Amino acid sequence: MSEERIKLSVKERLLLSNQYRILEALCPSEAEWFEESRLIVENGYELHYGDLNRVILESSLSEEDCLEVMDILDMYRVLKGSSGQTSGQSSWDEGDLQFRGFDGNSDGDRLRYARFLVQRQNRWPEVLDGRPGFDLNSHSSATLATYRRMLQKWIELGKKYELSQEEIKAIVEERVHPDNR
Repeated sequence: MSEERIKLSVKERLLLSNQYRILEALCPSEAEWFEESRLIVENGYELHYGDLNRVILESSLSEEDCLEVMDILDMYRVLKGSSGQTSGQSSWDEGDLQFRGFDGNSDGDRLRYARFLVQRQNRWPEVLDGRPGFDLNSHSSATLATYRRMLQKWIELGKKYELSQEEIKAIVEERVHPDNR
């Protein structure tokens, strides 16, 4: 939460109070929180205005970062799709081609965006294939750096939508940090 204090006029407080009262009636499962929020606004408890922000995040995800998330999801779609097209013995296992998600602690903004794309907009449904209940949280802070290495290799290969076995292998090998190869 930023240090800047929120100030609300009487008019804004009245409007918010009415909205919270409506939400109390419409959303019984969250009525208690909406009632508390309404009371904060009605009584002008400025110290607690920041608590009203629980659903509005102060941070945002830039267009560039959104496109990066989409590229990562595209890359996994291509890896998975191409692996079914290649013949012969592969040097990777199916788990290497599974999108692991983003870390909720260090990359929460990307995690929320990926959830929005996959779960809300029903795009890239293959990242959930065979994993019911998978919430896209990798619980690993190393995933973004790994994805960026893999993405860089995919871009170097021309960002093709059909990959050979060798190209898949080259991208998958980027999962291992260069210092550990």
